[in-house]
Amino acid sequence: MRKGTAQIQQPANAADRTLGKDFRLPSITKMSAFLLVGWTLLLGLLLFWNLRTQKETAILLAENNARVSWEKDVLFRLWAAQHGGVYVPISQSTPPNPYLDVPNRDVTINGRPY
Repeated sequence: MRKGTAQIQQPANAADRTLGKDFRLPSITKMSAFLLVGWTLLLGLLLFWNLRTQKETAILLAENNARVSWEKDVLFRLWAAQHGGVYVPISQSTPPNPYLDVPNRDVTINGRPY
């Protein structure tokens, strides 16, 4: 070895050679890690909020559709009652109502009983 040159000591094991005993992350790496964790938490929060909002909207739409269907049925029944009911051709599957005792219950249209 020459005089005036400093000798560099090599660490004994491989882990000490690559990281050193007092290894610390640079501030840019720490900041990047914090940003990455923050971004991940923000995306998770937004996903949770979006899924909850979607579920609430689906329930509201289902309730609205059920309400509209119910109102349609009620309006149809009201209309049919105001127009004297609905006349259906008499058959095995749709016999006349024996408990309905009103005048003109049974009618004939074009030779067919209703």
